[in-house]
Amino acid sequence: MSGAEKHILLNRLSSIGDVVFALPALALLRRERPEARISWVVEDRAADLLRGQPQIDELIVMPRRQWRRMRAEGRGRLEVLREMRRFGRELAARDIDVTLDFQGNIKSGLVTRASRAPVRIGFDRRETKEPNWLFTNRRVDLGGRVMHRIERDIHLLGALGIAFDHVAPTLVFDPSDRVAVDAFLAALPAGGPLVVINPGTSSWFKSKRWDVDYWASIADWLVREYDARVVVNWGPDEIDVVEALMKAVTTTIHRGPDLPDMRQVGYLMSRADLVVGSDTGPVHLASALSRPTIVLFGPYDPRLYYPYGHPERALYARVPCSPCRYRACPEVDCMRLISPLDLARVIAAVLAGTPLPASNLEPLKTVPI
Repeated sequence: MSGAEKHILLNRLSSIGDVVFALPALALLRRERPEARISWVVEDRAADLLRGQPQIDELIVMPRRQWRRMRAEGRGRLEVLREMRRFGRELAARDIDVTLDFQGNIKSGLVTRASRAPVRIGFDRRETKEPNWLFTNRRVDLGGRVMHRIERDIHLLGALGIAFDHVAPTLVFDPSDRVAVDAFLAALPAGGPLVVINPGTSSWFKSKRWDVDYWASIADWLVREYDARVVVNWGPDEIDVVEALMKAVTTTIHRGPDLPDMRQVGYLMSRADLVVGSDTGPVHLASALSRPTIVLFGPYDPRLYYPYGHPERALYARVPCSPCRYRACPEVDCMRLISPLDLARVIAAVLAGTPLPASNLEPLKTVPI
């Protein structure tokens, strides 16, 4: 396309990790289309991270939690549908020229259609698991290649004539984002590196979690070996994990502050010397902020989500049944077979700045999921 697009809408509704992976595409789009008006439509549960970011001219928040609350309060389906239609009409009234659908499912497809943009860009039919392609009229074919989600999103910009380039995202933290974190860090005792560990995940996918006793052994080792100031980051679904970890350690580690806003979480991550955690949004946010990050993978394909630029910092056990989307797995061998010794070796190399051998992130499983 010519570059004459005046209003471009980015359609990435959720989740936090996937919103993070779309940030380099936003940065590249802003660089290549400096005069365009760029809007982003996102669900309320992931909106905090994007509020106030200067590369976005307008953040459009889809109030999904409000709609679900209306249903839970017993308000009729028709009332909820009316609210959804009102949201769609307001979206269409913005005179959007181009919509870029990074999400590629039915939900985002309906938003793409509601935008009424004359150019609606999405992925080719075989790149989406749901018939999202029915709602787009410019489709990007990735040739069935397995690629990191960051690269996948950047390739979507090719439909606008923008050549592939990875641009590191820039997140802005205002003073209100910093207050709680600065006060917390100022109260920590002096010591070695600041290591943030994120042992939990949302309750929606608990099978991504590593064993609490494993985390305790790593935390104790960090304190004893490096005099590390170990801070445990947590979210509202993860309080039970944090409490169990605090009881299991034999050294002094620090429970992080209650940070209700993802920008505050991002600021905490930006202050860390090292971030270690499971495959979850705050950990991917740390990687996007260019902090040394190590991620433990189990159910999901690590080739899609490893710390970008550093696949060697992804730990993966390569069990025959992984990757999968089985959230209630009783065994979770994919996580259990990652040992504390495995993680300690990677941590030691990262803290020392020594090269790591390449990781084998190719799953044994070949059946599509």
